[in-house]
Amino acid sequence: SFDKKEHKSQEVLDINPRGQPPSFKHGDNVVNDSYAACFYLESQFKSQGNQLIPDSPAEQALMYQRMFEGLTLYEKLNAVIYYDWYVPEDERHDSALKRNKEALATELKLWEGYLQKHGKHLAGSP
Repeated sequence: SFDKKEHKSQEVLDINPRGQPPSFKHGDNVVNDSYAACFYLESQFKSQGNQLIPDSPAEQALMYQRMFEGLTLYEKLNAVIYYDWYVPEDERHDSALKRNKEALATELKLWEGYLQKHGKHLAGSP
């Protein structure tokens, strides 16, 4: 568990020096990223369990688009949340933080539109 800091145990750090989940070892293969895990699990176990990547090219395109667009959302979110942490105090400007917040608000509206279009899912169907 995170509370017990098990993700920072030596066993985990041996396969993932960052100690950031997800991390797993399958045979001699180590996977340390959620996107990599999705692609790896789908390719290795495609005929078993839930399908992670759709067969339809249109659904694949949308899934990949949302996966990688998530990085933009994460970046804009961090620009607001961690502004005071990353920007030295003498370099901070209210206008920069305001601009970051506006960019995040615009991005969130885009994601809200995705949810309105697709219901509870950002892509595909339940």
